[in-house]
Amino acid sequence: MRRLIKNDQMISVSYSLRGDAEAVYKAGNNKKMLEMAKGWAKQANEWFPHFSNEAVYAGLLYKTGEKQKAIKLMEKASKDPILKNALEMQKLIIANVAQMKKGEAPKYLWNTK
Repeated sequence: MRRLIKNDQMISVSYSLRGDAEAVYKAGNNKKMLEMAKGWAKQANEWFPHFSNEAVYAGLLYKTGEKQKAIKLMEKASKDPILKNALEMQKLIIANVAQMKKGEAPKYLWNTK
């Protein structure tokens, strides 16, 4: 039971880190802030691997110059089985892959909010 409670807490912390990292992504191109947010997104994804965490981490990798790594991770995010029930999100993530391959940073990473 304790492991389940701890896991729930890690999911919550993971989503909080993802949200903060995504806010930095959307805020602009301050390299120092983007690097810090990239660390948050990486940690969020390590604690709770999920397509949304992967998409945010991929976006930050892209904006910090790790474009090929970003594309691979965004492709991985697009194949998460959870997305079978969220086709609009999956379409957005697939479109992000194409956009990154064209040399453009996506506006939205995993949802349009």
